[in-house]
Amino acid sequence: MGIPLFFDAFSAFLAEKKGVSKGTVIKLIELLNSKKFLTKSNVAELPSFDINESLNLWIHSTDECNLQCSYCYIQTKTSKKHFEEKVFTQFHLKVLELVKNGKLKQLTLRLAGGEPFIRFNRWKTFLLDLKHTIAKYDCEFNITYLTNLTILNDEIISFIKSEKVGIGVSLDGLKEYHDHSRSFKNGKGSFDLVFNNLNRLFSENIHPTIMSVISNNNIDGLLDFTKFLVKQKLRFRYSIVQDDNFDYEKAFKVFSELYYYIEKQIEDGYAFSKYHQLCDLNFKNIFYQACGAGINSGALYTDGRIYFCQQQVGTENYSGSIFSNEDLVSIISKGNHYNGELNNECKACRYRYICSNGCPLNRINGKDHSCNFYKEFIPVVYRLLGKERLFNIKERIKHETLTKAHT
Repeated sequence: MGIPLFFDAFSAFLAEKKGVSKGTVIKLIELLNSKKFLTKSNVAELPSFDINESLNLWIHSTDECNLQCSYCYIQTKTSKKHFEEKVFTQFHLKVLELVKNGKLKQLTLRLAGGEPFIRFNRWKTFLLDLKHTIAKYDCEFNITYLTNLTILNDEIISFIKSEKVGIGVSLDGLKEYHDHSRSFKNGKGSFDLVFNNLNRLFSENIHPTIMSVISNNNIDGLLDFTKFLVKQKLRFRYSIVQDDNFDYEKAFKVFSELYYYIEKQIEDGYAFSKYHQLCDLNFKNIFYQACGAGINSGALYTDGRIYFCQQQVGTENYSGSIFSNEDLVSIISKGNHYNGELNNECKACRYRYICSNGCPLNRINGKDHSCNFYKEFIPVVYRLLGKERLFNIKERIKHETLTKAHT
């Protein structure tokens, strides 16, 4: 790659200041340029995405659900629709079309709803058939269930283990806090049943990811809940509820306390980076939107309609249908990325490529509703990540020193 005159002069200046070779500086500039950190023009370039390599589909497997969660955003929750046989057949053909043409190297299906385990038997048959069909092609196949875990039996456990199925469990706190938001339709809380099923998974050496929506209903119990999750060494993701009445002042206090607790655990070797995720914040790689919706991920509804995001499922804002002549990737890539309409404050913010300006569907006046919360805790999380890395370096040095002493 040719280095423009300005970069050439800048390379020479920086090399002299830092006492390194000009060639080293040029290599660094080329690397930064390839990663879009630098650009030859005054206009920042948006990254190009290879949407043909991987596909992540949220499968709205059924509208049926046995719970009535207070914050549920599913727009078809009063329906009882589920996949018909013609939709299973057509979806199978669409996936096969992609893998046969070499357009897909990785396929991830996230089965949700509704409650996906309500229709477990039919989906088990479909997933095993699909796996068998594409096994001869060079395509990695991953399955994840997003469940409230009120339904679990030996057959489900066996399937999870044999097929290495990922499990995401919705759990909003310990008993009273979880039950406040996630009850059965008769008003009875679901925590006791979910907790028993979690213990069944633990006994089978299955460790799900815990997904929690933080609201005014469970914020008071969050510290104790965090202690439970850390002790169990469970991966967990905390999301902030979309609610104008959410008590951010209390959230600042509670999250400060729980991150102080986690910091003390890091000092004893807790793998913070492995187990904890805060909202959709990306602390490892810069990204230009909060998720891959409309790029390499989308959502498939029970009737075959494809949406760029699962929050749109059931609406008329869909990108296409599996019954059209277009392939899945082409349909998803037509989805609205919502790159525009950013608040000027966001454009100038140092954390822009960590929060990715939040979910575009939920912005208020061009900003994520949790903007100030992010600004407070992004530095905290980075400090804890740094502390974890320092601990690991010290442990490695200690190990190497002991090894040398015994040789």
